[in-house]
Amino acid sequence: MKQVKSIWRDTGGAMAVEAAIILPVLLLLGFGAADYGNLLLQKHRMNSGLVAAGNFLARSSTPEALEAPARNLAVTGSTTGRDTRVKGWQISDVAIRYRSQPNNNGAYRGAGNIRTVIISSQANYTGFGIVTLISPGGITIRSRYEERILGST
Repeated sequence: MKQVKSIWRDTGGAMAVEAAIILPVLLLLGFGAADYGNLLLQKHRMNSGLVAAGNFLARSSTPEALEAPARNLAVTGSTTGRDTRVKGWQISDVAIRYRSQPNNNGAYRGAGNIRTVIISSQANYTGFGIVTLISPGGITIRSRYEERILGST
């Protein structure tokens, strides 16, 4: 009985035990925050790429002819670039479609038919692995952008 009381009263090494318990939790939180920040950065890069491609197509009088360079611009940041903005994002992941809206009552400035380019894409997020542990099916970054086609300016 005397030995048990002496063990409970002994405070030597208490800080080492507390650190051994708390340190893994703090490391997990720190790496999780860094991984989530990386996820937000990848989402921002994808959004920026789609906005650049949308602007590129909206200012063309024949946007259908420039879809391949626009996809390349979205993914790489250049119409002839090679390095992707987001890891795992490919040119084939970018979908481009068009929508026409009649302007019969003249509510919009322009012709009788208003055209809009719609660009969307998605890519799987890998990151450091901390955030993907929370989501069992993995995380997919999705983005969409649309802009009215103005033609050449």
